[in-house]
Amino acid sequence: MSSGNRLPKVCLKEMETLQKAQHKNVVACKDFIQDEKSLYLTMDYAPYDLRTLINRMLKFEPDKCIKKAKFCKETLTRNQLPHLPIQ
Repeated sequence: MSSGNRLPKVCLKEMETLQKAQHKNVVACKDFIQDEKSLYLTMDYAPYDLRTLINRMLKFEPDKCIKKAKFCKETLTRNQLPHLPIQ
């Protein structure tokens, strides 16, 4: 992990958590590097963007989306990562 000490602690924690995340729906983050002006992430190749995947979904199921959002919120909270309020 090539991070230096210039990033805020919360950002470093988020990057480290992303590196540990192993799920079929999460693009793996292999490493991150920072220079004076930029932060670079090395991630697995994802053949699609989120918009394309959403557009390809055949049907939208609100109950499933709500369950997944709650699961994501619980995971972020458990790992002490900041997140926007999810109602």
